[in-house]
Parts: sequence; C-alpha cells; structure tokens
Amino acid sequence: MALIIFLKRKKLGSEKNKQLINFDFSKETWSRILRYWLPPILWMAFIFPVGNRVGSSPFFYRLIESLVTWINPDSSLRIVEVIYIFCRKSFHFFEYGFLAALFFRALRQDAIESWPRKWLIQSGIIAGAYAGVDELLQSFVPNRNGSLIDVLIDWAGIMFFLRFILGKFRAKFNNNSLK
Repeated sequence: MALIIFLKRKKLGSEKNKQLINFDFSKETWSRILRYWLPPILWMAFIFPVGNRVGSSPFFYRLIESLVTWINPDSSLRIVEVIYIFCRKSFHFFEYGFLAALFFRALRQDAIESWPRKWLIQSGIIAGAYAGVDELLQSFVPNRNGSLIDVLIDWAGIMFFLRFILGKFRAKFNNNSLK
C-alpha cells in the first residue's frame, strides 16, 4: 500500500503500474506458477545440502556398500569406493542437468511456435548458479564438503541436458540466437 502511495506522489501511479504492484494474480496465473515454477523449486529443495542428509557421504557410502556387497559379497573395498564415487558424481551430473531442463520448461511455459535460445542460456545460468551455491553451502554442513570438481560436473550435466534440448527441438528455436 505504501508503495502505491509513493508512486502516486511521484506521478507514476498509472493504471499499469498499479497492476504491476497489486499482485492480485488471477487463478490462471497461479496455476501457471504452480505448474511451471513449482517443479524446479521442489527439485532445488530436494537437492538443497543443508536439509538433505541422504546425499551425505556416510549415509550414501553405507547404502552403496550394502548394495555392492549384496550383489557380490566378495567385493573389495576398492570396488565399493569406485562405485561410490561414480554414483555420487553421476548424481551431480543428472541432478543439475535435470534442474536446468526444469528451468527451461518454466521459462518456455506454453510457447509452441518459436523458442528463443536465450531461454537455454538463462536456464543454464540459473542452474549453474544454484550448483555453485550448493557447493558453497555444503562446505558448512557436517560430513559434507564443497568441491570445484563437483561444480564442473554439475555444469557438464547442465550443458549436456540443454544441448540435448537444443538438438531434439532444433526446429522450435528461432534462428536469432539471443532474442
């Protein structure tokens, strides 16, 4: 309310500005927000390092160790470690690639005809920034640590998924690369 009064005093209180500030979203707007923006937000919450103890090294290591020894009771400690590292790094690759795809979907929404390539770039930047924040925050969580290698793996997943989207739907992207 105070912002509307401020805008009126500054003679910026046009009807259009009031609509931008009012936040009276229609049912359709809320539906679109929930349909397109809730999935990436929920995925970000799932991979958030502070609350996500599933990804912590001791828990995940015990899980992998149990699975490997269940499949082959004679497995060496080295085999368990290699499988553990491969699974953790693969999860980084896919979790952030999937996040980038969800952000692309949120930016694209119901667009059918033409998709600007900037949506790919924006999706990658948002997912990549979250990957950096994730690794930074992991350094403050007990039993976890942040790693530049993990951020690079995250970025590799992001680039792979976005490149896949570009290749699969090339006809949808307009020729002007950044519009």
